[in-house]
Amino acid sequence: PPAARGTVSSFIAGTTRLGTTIGPAVGGGVVQVTKQSTSAFWLEAVLFVASAGILQTFLDAGDEGCKTGANGKASQGGKASNASGDAMKGGGTSESKPKEKEYPGFPHAAVMLAPVLVILTFVRAARELLLPLVALALAACHEEEDVDLDAPPAFCAQFSSVLTIVDQNSQQSSSFIQGEDIGFELVVTNDGTSRESLTVPDGCGQLRFEVYDDNSALLWTSHDDEVCTQATSFNTYEGGTSQTFTATWDQVRRDGAAADIGDYTVTAVDRTECASGLTKEGSFDIQ
Repeated sequence: PPAARGTVSSFIAGTTRLGTTIGPAVGGGVVQVTKQSTSAFWLEAVLFVASAGILQTFLDAGDEGCKTGANGKASQGGKASNASGDAMKGGGTSESKPKEKEYPGFPHAAVMLAPVLVILTFVRAARELLLPLVALALAACHEEEDVDLDAPPAFCAQFSSVLTIVDQNSQQSSSFIQGEDIGFELVVTNDGTSRESLTVPDGCGQLRFEVYDDNSALLWTSHDDEVCTQATSFNTYEGGTSQTFTATWDQVRRDGAAADIGDYTVTAVDRTECASGLTKEGSFDIQ
């Protein structure tokens, strides 16, 4: 009998993907709404196929949106150095850009889904069908509001730094005679009006100077001869004040050899939570 066809099709639909909800909801609801079971059978079949296809499109669009959002994270340029004090070559100033998430397929899928939802409004069990659809669509690419865990605290924006390379007479220079002492100075300024404290991960101080040759090989750091405590410390800046960090390189490499004539890079590595904005890089040559 026609009514049995509706029951059978509901059973079949209920055994397919997501059919445990879609089959009974559409099959049972339409059969009760319509007067003719034959019409109910074919209407159920059409609605099921349309709902399944559109749901798949909706979920695929969500997956594509997830991939697009996940791949949109910007990478920092230049040489990076983290606050743990690893001996990596530091980079220049970098800025964290807010990540943008895209869901290119969602509007299109929503337009496709609208007519089916209008039809299903007249089905008694529409809510049983609608809720899983909405839940699955949201679960397909649900994320909390993007938070860049690597971004510096907001107060870091009020800090700035300036790196200067000086000769043995404290005069700014970018060219030095072989064997001459080379001085490095980094001035960190709190440009704001509020008092702020920067966190240093250990007892080795806020700044570390590193010298690299033109092949990016690390030759010397200002911490080479230091023994650091493991205790976290804090460097406090009153509003509008500055602190100057200095180091002198005698052109002797870590291995004890004298530095060769050539081009070099110095990186003033800030070791606090504001490192991305305060770390600076400069270049010089030895003649």
